[in-house]
Amino acid sequence: MTEKKYEDPKRKEKDNQIIIELRDVWKTYTMGELKVHALRGINLKVMKGEFLSIMGPSGSGKSTAMNMIGCLDIPTKGDIFFSGKNISHITESELAQIRGKKIGFIFQKFNLLNTLTAKENVMLPMRFQDRPREEIEAKAEEFLELVDLKDRMNHHPTELSGGQQQRVAIARSLANEPEVILADEPTGNLDSTTGVRVMDFLRKLHEEKGTTIILVTHDERVGKEADRMEYLKDGQIVKKIWTGEKMKQIKTILILMIGMLVLSSLVSAVADKAYLTATMKNYEPQPAEPGKYVNVYVQLENTGTATAENVKLEFVPSYPFSLDPGESKTKYIGLLGGGTFNVVEFRVKVDPNAVEGINKIKFRYNLDKDEQFWAEKELDLSIQTGNAVLAADKISVDPEEISPGEKGTVTIRLKNLADSYLSDIKVNLDISSDSIPFAPMNSAVEKDLYQLMPGQTHDFEFNIIAYPDATAGVYKIPLSVTYNDNVGSSYTKEDLVGVIVNAKPEINVVVDSTTLTTESKTGTITLKIVNKGLSNLKLMNLEVEQTDGFELISPSKQEYIGNLDSDDFETVEYRVIIKSNNVDIPLKLTYRDSNNKLYTDDMKIKLNVHSADKLGETSGSSAWMWIVLIVIVVGVFIYLRRRKKKKQKQQ
Repeated sequence: MTEKKYEDPKRKEKDNQIIIELRDVWKTYTMGELKVHALRGINLKVMKGEFLSIMGPSGSGKSTAMNMIGCLDIPTKGDIFFSGKNISHITESELAQIRGKKIGFIFQKFNLLNTLTAKENVMLPMRFQDRPREEIEAKAEEFLELVDLKDRMNHHPTELSGGQQQRVAIARSLANEPEVILADEPTGNLDSTTGVRVMDFLRKLHEEKGTTIILVTHDERVGKEADRMEYLKDGQIVKKIWTGEKMKQIKTILILMIGMLVLSSLVSAVADKAYLTATMKNYEPQPAEPGKYVNVYVQLENTGTATAENVKLEFVPSYPFSLDPGESKTKYIGLLGGGTFNVVEFRVKVDPNAVEGINKIKFRYNLDKDEQFWAEKELDLSIQTGNAVLAADKISVDPEEISPGEKGTVTIRLKNLADSYLSDIKVNLDISSDSIPFAPMNSAVEKDLYQLMPGQTHDFEFNIIAYPDATAGVYKIPLSVTYNDNVGSSYTKEDLVGVIVNAKPEINVVVDSTTLTTESKTGTITLKIVNKGLSNLKLMNLEVEQTDGFELISPSKQEYIGNLDSDDFETVEYRVIIKSNNVDIPLKLTYRDSNNKLYTDDMKIKLNVHSADKLGETSGSSAWMWIVLIVIVVGVFIYLRRRKKKKQKQQ
């Protein structure tokens, strides 16, 4: 037979009044190899309109519990509900929306901005909610009047006392009319008299507006101002105390319960019976891993008054759980007295192909000593692989080489290799370093994805542009990936992405000069090699091939040029004998770019040979002009000289 849970039909109506609920909430911090459990399975319900105080010594988990309730952190395990919505695994931006609109915070140190007046401090949260300024100012004045600071609203915090500053903080917490006010040690920095006055304001706020207030404190006198006090110790709630009107109601209920217990004891004396129930006490490790063992501790409790005899607890093999061959599935307990329990351990093997998540493990136990009636119980056990693996399935850059001043796209393809979903995935391509010559282009350098299911892939694209003065080379860009698994554990992976900056070489070879003519078939040709591209080139070598049209008479047909920078040239001279007036000269040019990529260019350049007369037309006529000019000058000089002598003789 199987135990079935009875569901109270009024539960839904009751749950509608719950504004905050923590269900089996754990928070674990890892410091090296040490794991610190700040919260250990907290269960807490806060009703709408309730005034609750959370108390405990330093290190008890108060601050961690406050962070959970205030949406400042998420649990390692367990669930948190706010107004019926599970907020345990939502994104940081969604948590911020809840904090900004539904929760008001009051801090021990006030946290007011000294550069703003009291009124401006109260207005500040409302300015982020896109509300008209007139409405914001009116609301700020209303809340300051509520805390008796209407005449101090234009004063700065440095002009106010500690109690007045805390009242400004209370007014600020009301700014967006939140559903919950979370007060963290609100009287911690105040003297006792001022502290009492601040608590009076909180009580007034609770009674007049019905606001839900959660007070975190270590001071029991302050904590007693609430309707209910929850005590924390070593990350667990150890006791609960009701105060005020609620306490009177509880006393009345207790009196009725005592009467009922007296009545029930009379009935039980007539009919004694044993009632057995099984619950999951614990299991280790948590969560269990596929293909490994888990130690399961089952608590069998007798909630009746009679002693149960010949009690046995039996493991029921069902996928994905089993026992090793030869290991007994039955544990003998024997006698189990009324109101007592016994914890039984089973070493259970988890199937390697077990599905991640909550699985049911089955046990059964006999209800009578003759073993005629048995009850079967299914208990929850969480399974998860040891490592939630998010792998870089492919990294590509388009184009493979990005030229200076040109755009490119880096694509990171991630694949979920785990058996369960991964969430809050953030991918960051860090190009902030001055040594990386790239800038984002119409694209953020961080991309995020809410969830990735098992086996799925997703492409994250980053558009970048190389600086116009970027030097050719291979640049290593840091890549960071963060994500959470399905139980809230966080992971970070770091890698490098190689991006190449390079420009396609542009080489031009021309005949710079020659001494060859149609009359003189032997001479030199000078070739000019020009680098018109953006990249510097190196290890350049030029080779000339002979043809039927000419014969190479230089010692070598190869000339080593070496380095050739961008926007520069080199010349090479060859001695040749030509056999015709129009010659095609085959060239083979080999070189490497800055990234050591080898290039080979095969080309032909045309050499047109002309006659000496044609080549010398301009220089010959110019010489004749100089000769004629010199003859004229000499002639004039002789003429004048003779004329002078002739005149001298006549005298």
